[in-house]
Amino acid sequence: MCDDSKAMKKNTDNALCAWCGRPLPPRHSHMGHPRWYCSAACREKAYRQRRDRKAEALAEFDELAPRVPPTDQQIALTILEARSAAVAFARLGLEARPRLAERCVAAGAAIHKAIDDYFPGV
Repeated sequence: MCDDSKAMKKNTDNALCAWCGRPLPPRHSHMGHPRWYCSAACREKAYRQRRDRKAEALAEFDELAPRVPPTDQQIALTILEARSAAVAFARLGLEARPRLAERCVAAGAAIHKAIDDYFPGV
């Protein structure tokens, strides 16, 4: 059995089946693509193996992929983070030097107002 179609030898007159290793039947014409399998059964078995490997790889990826929370939950968390940023700016406005303090207070107020305008009651 051949694990990878890319690893198959070029199909010549004495080529072997990529699945079972038996000799391929002689070609009647040199037109079209070369044969890789001795029978439809071997071709189907190779196809099923490729399909199953792909499904296994996708299942493994799905297990490893991080779970994304629902969109509503992501929005709620982002609103909470924005409110936290507004409070942080307001606090920094009390501690920063005067030129930065004004900007921090203004940024905090703008973030807070935007959240209240776009997400009232949240």
